[in-house]
Amino acid sequence: MCQGNRDENQSANHQMTLDESQHLYQAGAGTDDSMLVRIVVTRSEIDLDQIKQIFTQMHQKTLSTMIASDKNGDYRKLLLAIVGL
Repeated sequence: MCQGNRDENQSANHQMTLDESQHLYQAGAGTDDSMLVRIVVTRSEIDLDQIKQIFTQMHQKTLSTMIASDKNGDYRKLLLAIVGL
């Protein structure tokens, strides 16, 4: 499960962050959990910050808002802790 494959470079890959933001949105309500988890745990902090910014710009709602409305319980708390509020 833990492989340490996250790229920790200091510059975000703009095309990748655009693609990941769109993948998250296309999944919409009932987000594909495997995709959501893959994105939030395999992306560097810099990439995740840019994904969140682009997601908000493209869809007029935050990734946190989508997670909060779609998930529940401890799973929601964990995801929100990872992506930040």
